[in-house]
Amino acid sequence: MKIKKQKQTMKKIFIAIVLVSIVISCKKKGVKLPKVPLNGKEKMENYSSIWFFNENGKLNLNQNNRISSTHWLFNIDKNLPISEVFPTVTKMIRKHNEKSPHKTEGTNNYFSYANANTDKLNFYQIDSITYKITKKVNLPKFKALSDTILITVENPNFTTKETFKNKILQIAFKGTLSFQNYMQVKAALQKEKRTISKTEYIF
Repeated sequence: MKIKKQKQTMKKIFIAIVLVSIVISCKKKGVKLPKVPLNGKEKMENYSSIWFFNENGKLNLNQNNRISSTHWLFNIDKNLPISEVFPTVTKMIRKHNEKSPHKTEGTNNYFSYANANTDKLNFYQIDSITYKITKKVNLPKFKALSDTILITVENPNFTTKETFKNKILQIAFKGTLSFQNYMQVKAALQKEKRTISKTEYIF
């Protein structure tokens, strides 16, 4: 019984070390993670960290430690605009999901962030989301009686209307929104328990 408890304690310590190492690594790379009241995965093992950081006003990417057989953690600076980040993220997810001898089943892709509800590092899984980069004029249009309605998000102070309660929300984000703003909207949608399309547009 004592051995079992010791193993559980050692596992908790290991996980804590892993999470602390991610935070320290992010600081070294100059990455300021977003902090939002969004509940995600708290524990992570067998991962590769990928950093997106702002250097002299330009997007810089560090992916030297990327291993296809692991989970991929996207550590994105909160101030970076999503129009700069998401095209690269999309390409990398596609690459990670390709079948290969080195690919391990069950490995996923996550955004890392600080959970404002718990003050802990959390991970938001993004495998079910399809990001599409487009122009505003090319956003999908839905008829008045459709069960889906298009919502364009151009600022972080986002709330959905009560009249949309029974609708599937097709979200389109303005590309100039920062990654912090994007995660704030995701937190608001989670809180309001809305039904959201798995496709997200960036215009």
